[in-house]
Amino acid sequence: MVPATSSGEEIGARGSLGTTLSYDLALFHIDTKNDFGRYRIPTRPLETFYGNIGSTRKYGLETSLAWYPSETFSLHLAYTYYHFKYKTVDTLSGETLHNTWVPNIPQHQLYTEVEYQVNPNFRVGAALEHVSSWYIDSTNRILENGYGKTDPYTLVLVRAAYKFEFHGTPLEIRLSGRNIFNVLYYGFTEPDPDGNSYQPAPPAEWSLGIRLGF
Repeated sequence: MVPATSSGEEIGARGSLGTTLSYDLALFHIDTKNDFGRYRIPTRPLETFYGNIGSTRKYGLETSLAWYPSETFSLHLAYTYYHFKYKTVDTLSGETLHNTWVPNIPQHQLYTEVEYQVNPNFRVGAALEHVSSWYIDSTNRILENGYGKTDPYTLVLVRAAYKFEFHGTPLEIRLSGRNIFNVLYYGFTEPDPDGNSYQPAPPAEWSLGIRLGF
């Protein structure tokens, strides 16, 4: 194993248009030699190994927008595009692959959120999160059973908060839900001697909290 070396550039802009719209934009490019990869071997199936497996070229776009048309309503939008590829991949079998996708990196991620202030004490919000598919290992091979790449997924999130006072102490009750429609999706993946390992993400999650002010 030898150190990986990288060189790259990044350019961005941040600002606002009037008093209701703000933006953030970044473009980047990174070339890496002797990049690392994750793999397992049949003789030691409970361990994960890392090593130099090839050179990568990565570029992408990260954006966010925020819109405040009124004092009671806001809209946030964030989008990320990642184009991460190996220029060459040296596999354990001695085969050299070219132009394969870096595993476990979704190419597209989108997040949008709205919030509404019902009154000075009560606010509600909802969000949508979309993640595209990704490959599990650096060979990008799809097995006979169809495994080797995840499915894209979209989650819905909601939240509400209510502020009040109790005997002069400011309190806020918060309720939030993630994946409220119980979408089945993978949280992360990893290579395995028998093929690939898929780790399921949690189903619908709900949380209730109380915040005290002093």
